Formats: sequence, C-alpha cells, structure tokens
Amino acid sequence: MPTIPPIYLRATTLAAAVAVGVEPRMGVMGAILLVSLFAVSFPTISKQVPSLRIPGILFFIGKHFGTGVILATAFIHLLDDAFRSLQNPVLERRYGKVGKWTGLIILASLLSIFLVECASPRFSLPLL
Repeated sequence: MPTIPPIYLRATTLAAAVAVGVEPRMGVMGAILLVSLFAVSFPTISKQVPSLRIPGILFFIGKHFGTGVILATAFIHLLDDAFRSLQNPVLERRYGKVGKWTGLIILASLLSIFLVECASPRFSLPLL
C-alpha cells in the first residue's frame, strides 16, 4: 500500500493547495459561480439599464426554456425512484393498485408544477 506524502494530509496553505491540485478545481468552481451569478442577475440588471433591455418575447422564451430544463432535470433524476417507490408491494397492500397509476401521478405532478410556474408571475409583487 503506498504511503501518502505529508503535503496531502496538510493542505492548509495556498502553496500546499496548489501542490495538491486543489487550485484548478477552485478556479473552475469560481468561474461557474461568476457565470451563474451573471446569468441569474442579468434579467434584473437589464430592467435597470435601458441599453441592456431584452425584448419581451425573448424574455418569455428564455423563462419557459429555463422552466423546461428544470422540469426535465427533475423528471429524469427522480423518475426511476418514483416508479420504484410507487410500485412497492407494501404501498400496494395499503393503497391498492397505485403502481398502475405511477406515470399518471408523475405527469400530473409535472403539469401542476408547470402551471404554478406560469401563473406565479401574475400574482407576484412588481419589482421596485
């Protein structure tokens, strides 16, 4: 079994972190943070700065595209767990044949999330 050099055990200074290889990962994480911060802040900044104004249709398309990405990500990552959980024999004994309705339950949940996402701007307070 190879021994671990002491520098890997005590990466507390910047020089030690660079030697370990932490620096490139931290740089990538910082870049992701800055790009995400810009992307999240851009709609608010564009409302304040007239030269950065986004046409309404582009904002509408971007908002719904983002909603679709979030829903698709949740759908793909949770689909298998939802099917396994709703088709559990213990659940079937208590609630009947709910496993047959798994797809309908998932699609109804997605539709309700999408409808809440579409309706919520109409009922929110305007930005100052």
